[in-house]
Amino acid sequence: MVKNYFSGMMLRFSAGNINTAHQSLEKGIVIGCTVSPILFIMGMNIIMKAAERETRTKMNSGIYQPANRGFMDDLTVTTKSHVQARWVLSALEEVVSWARMKFKPRKSRYMIIKKGRISEKFQLNVQGENIPSIVDEPIKCLGKWFDDTLTDKNNIENIQRQVKEWLKRTENSGLPGKYKAWIYQHGMLPRLMWLLMLHEIPLTTVETLERMVNKSLRKWLGVPPGFSAIGLYSRSSQLQMPLSSVVEEFKIEKCRLVMTLRDTKDKKAESMLTLRDIIGNTCIGRQGLGIEHFQQWEKSEGKERRDMVLQEVRKGEEDQRRSKSVQLGARTKWDVPSRKVTWAELWRLEPIRISFVLRSVYDTLPSPSNLCRVLLDSNQHNSWKVILNKK
Repeated sequence: MVKNYFSGMMLRFSAGNINTAHQSLEKGIVIGCTVSPILFIMGMNIIMKAAERETRTKMNSGIYQPANRGFMDDLTVTTKSHVQARWVLSALEEVVSWARMKFKPRKSRYMIIKKGRISEKFQLNVQGENIPSIVDEPIKCLGKWFDDTLTDKNNIENIQRQVKEWLKRTENSGLPGKYKAWIYQHGMLPRLMWLLMLHEIPLTTVETLERMVNKSLRKWLGVPPGFSAIGLYSRSSQLQMPLSSVVEEFKIEKCRLVMTLRDTKDKKAESMLTLRDIIGNTCIGRQGLGIEHFQQWEKSEGKERRDMVLQEVRKGEEDQRRSKSVQLGARTKWDVPSRKVTWAELWRLEPIRISFVLRSVYDTLPSPSNLCRVLLDSNQHNSWKVILNKK
């Protein structure tokens, strides 16, 4: 039945107005075919099963751990010795050659660790071609570089350079500031989150990246360098911008990754949700009973629990921003209606008006009182400089 399905399948290529003649398809996956991916996965399972006979890695429980792991058309072979690696490669080579397939040694890498150090005394090959060592040629897979250091130090430096390059290209694009902010929110931030998820990066490094982004956002939105980051990311202030914090999204993605892949729990967030169940649904202002839906933690499960934990993490970040905003003094005591700015509103606003809205809400306009305060601060700073120079 499978042979009849694929027999007589014809295709042709086109370039502009030129079309080639029809020719029969001998190998490959047809775009849109629902059977070809299933057959491909079945073929990959046959190839991986062929290497199991060379598996000799026995665990303490008595179970033999398979030497190879697959992801689509990629294979990862892990053995206890280079001799066993050669056995596995020979078994894979036998089956792949029988299937009229071919490995790509130039796109593969090997690494031999002996007594905690990388050894280059041995050479591995497949189908008559040598496999390059990861010491000589590092390789990039799914956005992550693998080298002989076996750490993320070089990757962290590469991420910092890449963020600087993204910000520089966006700055030199010649677009208005609001469009540059949109590029950060919908183009740069998702890519940055993917890179941060691939590596073990400390929170201090993520905060450094956020300071770099804040500096550019202040320039693009036309606010002074001393403008607080609370005005950019706060969700409970009088003016709420449609921008996301790098640190907040980093924590959210890490929490989602832990809960989804490792099936572990965020104890802090879960304890807060349990306490919220004990307190119950509280009314805000003149709200009546039943105005808001109250989702209980104990009665939730699966995706609802994950969403509640992620929401609690966001709430914790917002509480930290609110506590920092207390330092702003009178700006937190204004009794004005809150306004949530959307991207559609930003498209209609002129750059000078966006700058005025942000400055007026957070009291950074060049008013006489602000200019006087800045002048006093600068004079005090200069007097300290004079004293230090005299000493």
